[in-house]
Amino acid sequence: MHLCWTRCGLLAALALCACDDESTPLDGGAEAGIDLLSPDLPGVDGLAADADVPDQYTGDIVFFGDSQTAGWPAQMTPGITGKYLLSPMDGVAFFDLDPARPGLEVIASSGDRVYALGADGAPLAGWPATVQGTAQAPPSIGDVDGDGLPEVVQVGRGLQYSDTSYLNVLDEKGQAQSGWPKAIPNLVFRAATLADLDGDGAMEIIVQIGKWPPAGDLAVYEGDGTDFGGTAWQHTLDSYPMAPAAVGDLDGDGKLEVGYLTLGNVTVRQADGNLRSGFPVAAEVGHDNEGSVVFADLDPTTSTLELVWADVTDTASGPATVRLWAAGADGKPLAGFPVTLSSQASGVADLVAADVDGDGTLEVVVPVKPSSIYVVSAAGAIVGQPVATAAQMHASVKAVDLTGDGKLELLADNNTTDKTGIGYLEAYHADGSAVADFPLRPFGSTMGDSGSLADLDGDGNLELAVVTTSTLVQPLTSWVSLWSRGKPAPLDWPIYAADVRRSNCPRCASASTP
Repeated sequence: MHLCWTRCGLLAALALCACDDESTPLDGGAEAGIDLLSPDLPGVDGLAADADVPDQYTGDIVFFGDSQTAGWPAQMTPGITGKYLLSPMDGVAFFDLDPARPGLEVIASSGDRVYALGADGAPLAGWPATVQGTAQAPPSIGDVDGDGLPEVVQVGRGLQYSDTSYLNVLDEKGQAQSGWPKAIPNLVFRAATLADLDGDGAMEIIVQIGKWPPAGDLAVYEGDGTDFGGTAWQHTLDSYPMAPAAVGDLDGDGKLEVGYLTLGNVTVRQADGNLRSGFPVAAEVGHDNEGSVVFADLDPTTSTLELVWADVTDTASGPATVRLWAAGADGKPLAGFPVTLSSQASGVADLVAADVDGDGTLEVVVPVKPSSIYVVSAAGAIVGQPVATAAQMHASVKAVDLTGDGKLELLADNNTTDKTGIGYLEAYHADGSAVADFPLRPFGSTMGDSGSLADLDGDGNLELAVVTTSTLVQPLTSWVSLWSRGKPAPLDWPIYAADVRRSNCPRCASASTP
């Protein structure tokens, strides 16, 4: 079975659906009526003997081809808006919400709920929390009110640009903070970025809002829900936003900058909201930006960061050409860039910066749709051959040492399942060979999430969590699966957007420190 993304209205955000092509939504047909439930799934019954299951789905069900950590998977409520299944994207977050419990918790979201789960899969007291809107983007975590305790920031989206979205802020016990949720009369469909822009000890909440016609706004809020910085941080975007903002000290002056990507521009603003000199950088004629912008230290001999992004040729149909750009803090391209990666692409997922080969210098990892992963050096050279994945990718990859050899492997999502609904989480070495014991086989498709990693229990081994969704069970359902995999190493990119603040800035303490 294949799953697909469908666009709900022109350039609207993505919804997961069962389909025969890339434009047919889930409509209550034969596949939507399947009642295929595993007896091993916590909280649900087994497959009924008289269940109406088409022939292609009959036979023995092998539920999970490998052993998950005890207590997992954890079942979540589905996110359904009308006939569309708004499947959770981009994984989970990890944080110690309850210091009285050992280790970190897994914070995940789906439908109108946010979950905080212990390493044993059990929910914390007070969780799950109910939120406004549909929690399709992953949660962000940081201290937004300056009280020294973490808050969970969850975007709750609508379906189309004209639908109201909500920003939800929960305390560590799952209670809504004063002043929240905040209704936003247009679509917010990517995670919020958290950063302390004014140095007062409380993180601001940075979101990008889509509007109709396709454009949008950049908005920044204080921890109490009020606007941050007055008119200085009220900016109209030239086109619809692409990914969470990047935040880091780009020029080494001790103050944060905010970078964001739209179809037409790469823009960097100072902490006071003013444009940084040299920006915006406009896309070349015939090209559209796609993916994300990332701040990364590509040259460790300097005190500044560089920024990277990708563009694609603006083609009405047929394959596109993908280029990778890298620029300095002044917006000028670095020597060796742009780099042409592929002329047979269908798009680009969010970028990653990580020390893939363990030489101390970051490389840029570019997931080129439909099924290639490129690794590019800081000098603009393509490293080896592109990694060919087994199926179409839709999510950003993760880069983490799964084998303990000091080099990073690349995790990729997969938009297929076998006939019993078991999905695939892929992992590759940089030379393109598959990592031993992969793919992992959770129930449901991993499409939209390539996993998230952290050492939950402090035992020196990484846990790997992945969010999946199945259209073969009723009601439509999402899960979090968890395995013990890998040894802790420099975690340049173990989670979506680099860290739980969604800073898109690896190794950037100023952006990622709680």
